[in-house]
Amino acid sequence: MKADAEKVKAWMDQKGMVIPQCSCCGKSQWGVDDNLMAASTFAGSNIIIGVPAYLFVVLRCNNCANTRLLDATVMGDIFLRHAPVPVSEIVLSPGGEAAD
Repeated sequence: MKADAEKVKAWMDQKGMVIPQCSCCGKSQWGVDDNLMAASTFAGSNIIIGVPAYLFVVLRCNNCANTRLLDATVMGDIFLRHAPVPVSEIVLSPGGEAAD
């Protein structure tokens, strides 16, 4: 899934968010990564299979590469080509392919 930097910025403006100074270098030069980041769910040292991954928009300082994350599930599908589908809603056919 792809993030649209202009729509992310518009969403941030709508929420009254300001572009922060980087906590590492003090600059205010942030970029939005084109790709979303997925974070899996862990229990101890084991990854949990069968639950949705968390999706994040990646904001990266263009000066020092410090990274901040925005929860894409809270932002909704304003910048996604299609909304994420929870794993529990995916139905597989007997051949292992996703059914419609």
